[in-house]
Amino acid sequence: MTDHEVIYDPIEQSLGLTAYLSPHVPGFSAISKGRFSDFIVHEVDLDGSIARLESLEPTVIGDVVDSSVQTEAEESRKRKREEANDVHSEPVWSDLENELKALTDDTAAKAAILFLRKVQENTNDSEVGDERYVSLPPANDKDKRRDLHQWIRDRLGFCARADTISGSGNNDKVIRIWHVRFEKEMPNYKAFENGRNAMHRDSNNNQRPPKGMKFVKFVLYKENMETGMAISQLQRQGGKQGRLRIGFAGNKDKRGVTSQFVTAPAHTPLSVLCKCNGYNNKSQGGGNTKLSGTSVLRVGNFQFVEKDLRLGSLRGNRFEVALRNIVAKDGSTEKPPKDVLESAVDAIRNNGFINYFGMQRFGKYYDTHLIGIEIIKGSFEKAIDIIMSPKAGEKENIKKAREEWQNRFDNVPSDGRAAAEKQVADRLACQFQRGITTELAIVQSLARFPLDYKRAFSCIPKTLRLMFIHAFQSFLWNAAVSARLTQDANVQVGDLVLAEDEKADDNTHSTVKALSQADIDSSQFTILDLVFPLIGYKSVLPKNSSGELLERLMTDQGITRDMLKRIEDRDLTCPGDYRKILCKASDVTSRILSYNDPLQPLIQTDLMKVNNVDIEASDGEADRGLLGMTISFTLPSSSYATIFLRELMKRPTSSEYQSKLSLGTIANNDD
Repeated sequence: MTDHEVIYDPIEQSLGLTAYLSPHVPGFSAISKGRFSDFIVHEVDLDGSIARLESLEPTVIGDVVDSSVQTEAEESRKRKREEANDVHSEPVWSDLENELKALTDDTAAKAAILFLRKVQENTNDSEVGDERYVSLPPANDKDKRRDLHQWIRDRLGFCARADTISGSGNNDKVIRIWHVRFEKEMPNYKAFENGRNAMHRDSNNNQRPPKGMKFVKFVLYKENMETGMAISQLQRQGGKQGRLRIGFAGNKDKRGVTSQFVTAPAHTPLSVLCKCNGYNNKSQGGGNTKLSGTSVLRVGNFQFVEKDLRLGSLRGNRFEVALRNIVAKDGSTEKPPKDVLESAVDAIRNNGFINYFGMQRFGKYYDTHLIGIEIIKGSFEKAIDIIMSPKAGEKENIKKAREEWQNRFDNVPSDGRAAAEKQVADRLACQFQRGITTELAIVQSLARFPLDYKRAFSCIPKTLRLMFIHAFQSFLWNAAVSARLTQDANVQVGDLVLAEDEKADDNTHSTVKALSQADIDSSQFTILDLVFPLIGYKSVLPKNSSGELLERLMTDQGITRDMLKRIEDRDLTCPGDYRKILCKASDVTSRILSYNDPLQPLIQTDLMKVNNVDIEASDGEADRGLLGMTISFTLPSSSYATIFLRELMKRPTSSEYQSKLSLGTIANNDD
């Protein structure tokens, strides 16, 4: 096979990735993730802002209030606090009772003040009795609880302390008012005050959020680290004051350098958040080291905002990818490599790519869709057999454990199967430890309830169970779109487009319309507007041969739409959704490079820029040395950068194919 020809991969084809949008455009060979710093991701928020780490300073940028200047309300509270704490002044209990009645139930306010006054005026504990605190009615509104705690500190600080506990009802929160004489008996003695004092000791450089700004938003930069681990590191910075409340919009790749937006409560001291900047503090950015496996975490670019971030609250991601050791030859015209690369970039910039679900959607062993098929059919035993089957490349002890599971019923009579399975499951629970979450959940369940495969499947974490259903939907979508584009890439009557003001995304439920002949004649819609359903019991199918194709592909797998509606697990509801057939990246730019060291950095990471570390590579081709290219592009949140690269290079994205390539020479790997 010559270098300019398109390459199709059997693994990709088995998952429905069987076509390229522009197969006539020559591709090229390159290593797409030779180093983790070759893959850089910048999150794009809903406003279009790109997350870039530009400063590590614990300082808020943008609108702030100088907290060294007290407001009239703060000065008033300070005066009242000083008056309340004046040991020489006599408290006016009736005033305190009236003030508390404005914040809680009248009866509770009266009881609380009566209790505090009784203890305050009696130095003998025997005259006080066993009562140590008074509970107020449940205050489930967070702002109301905050106001109550603030009032107790300001007005009752001379005689009372307060804590919050869970009430008897669901989600009830109850504030208890203790007399200061008994504060050492409080379950969290001094914890609240210590946390409050710690907050006051760090005044965020006298910067306070303007009114309505309840959160601080900042950039979380990480290298070679799971998002979950990075968030956990941030949360732990709260120390004795408890885990910090951190919000974020989505998970980013581990094997890469990523920058994303994160939020925390506005009162969180920036110095506390910046503690994690000491994580591997010797690194100036993974891009400037040849060491593999190094993890780096940094935060910066702080600003106050009104709302916290939730999963899915992003527009997309901006990617910067380095392609190494490029071999680009057009056998038909003998174009220079530079011309081949520029043609490939122009084609994907102008035409886009098929919006396939990437290989990562189907798990490490490309079998999650097969599990999903069995779950939809209700064949839980078969699904678990696939999950527990031997996998290539695993450690020897795990391989033997899986083989033992496969053979658990050998020479066992039918009435002894439960006992045999329980015995094997007990042993395997010790083998499947950290990192094999799904298998561990299964064997732990079957050790208690042998042969109950439906129950065992339900013990798998919800996100993983959903992954199997989503993988089947993705497989069907890939296969159907491949077939449709192979047959006819023109807009047809009955094709689906999104209704006005809708966005196609596999995380939302969109509404669609089928195109009429009048729509076709108007030339209003192109192939870029078409969507295909992620099949579900509510999905609308195209009103043409594409709809028939989807039905036939489902039938080939033994699936009907009625099965999707009858999935018994309520966590796995499958209403369906819609996804654009094609995706067109925005702001596509590229740079052709020549370099000498196969491992040298080709992209300047955010942290390298902060630390003024430059890239040592030159523009253009060179007679000697290695040829590389960096390419930058922005994709919506549901599209895959690996699929963009697949179309660009006309090469497979599977790790099996990439593992055959070399950082030194790859010219003969297409044979």
